[in-house]
Amino acid sequence: MYYAEYYRWLVVHRYLGISGGPKSLLDVGCHDGFFLRHESAALRVGLDLRPVRRYGSEVLLVQADALRPPLRPASWETIFCFDLIEHVVDDERLLATLLDLLCPDGTLWLSTPCAETRIFPAFLTARASRGWGHVRNGYTVEELRGKLPGCEVTFREWNEPFLRFACIPLHFLSLVWPWLGERAAALCAWLDHFFPAGRRGHLFVRVRRTS
Repeated sequence: MYYAEYYRWLVVHRYLGISGGPKSLLDVGCHDGFFLRHESAALRVGLDLRPVRRYGSEVLLVQADALRPPLRPASWETIFCFDLIEHVVDDERLLATLLDLLCPDGTLWLSTPCAETRIFPAFLTARASRGWGHVRNGYTVEELRGKLPGCEVTFREWNEPFLRFACIPLHFLSLVWPWLGERAAALCAWLDHFFPAGRRGHLFVRVRRTS
């Protein structure tokens, strides 16, 4: 597993305590379904443009575009969409599509880099962002709130100073020794949880419809 995915999973589950409900969970941009594998919802479905089928029949993976999901509207109790929105040109359409899929009392969880995200050294940030396939560096709280009218929106900061400092060596370490990359990512996550405040890392966003 690539270090960044493992790091994000540790942050979501261990340090922020984010989880799906007991009925249905949809993970948009799921990659190999690792997040779903560690959830307990009765129905767990992952959607990705290029899903990696690694866990057999443990989770159901659907190959599809997040802007045109072949899924029934208003049918999902919880939706995860972690680190995807910054890759999508029509981000407002993505958000509208995700909200259409939610049950009336459902919850959407998003994560995205902050607009002021900086890795070390800072001059490599723009190049790394392009390499990761981002169409924008990230978002401010105000930008995201403005794209979610009629919703109750709660933000949680995750500044990740140690991950941002170690990002480049972690990338190469994960390519050569993936298991060691995971352990180094776990150490960064543990250190970062002592310093969550700040907007140079990630935003985690809880969205519930109010209209």
